[in-house]
Amino acid sequence: MLQVDLFDRMRRHADIQTVSMAGANIVFLLYQFHRDGDRWRMELEKVVPTAHALVMSAILYEQPPNRTAFEQRILERHHRR
Repeated sequence: MLQVDLFDRMRRHADIQTVSMAGANIVFLLYQFHRDGDRWRMELEKVVPTAHALVMSAILYEQPPNRTAFEQRILERHHRR
């Protein structure tokens, strides 16, 4: 299971294609938290069937950030701690 927000963020970096459930070997079960009185509950929002090869290809051919921007982002996050 994966939270919808995280999946959407991942999809901004890699175009993960969907396939039929019969052709899938990876199935993302996307959930979201919803408030129920004073409690939070997980609710299934969407099922996204895909294939390992499609996910790997989407990630493999993604354009990496330039080195300076990458290093700067790491340093910014390190200094936030």
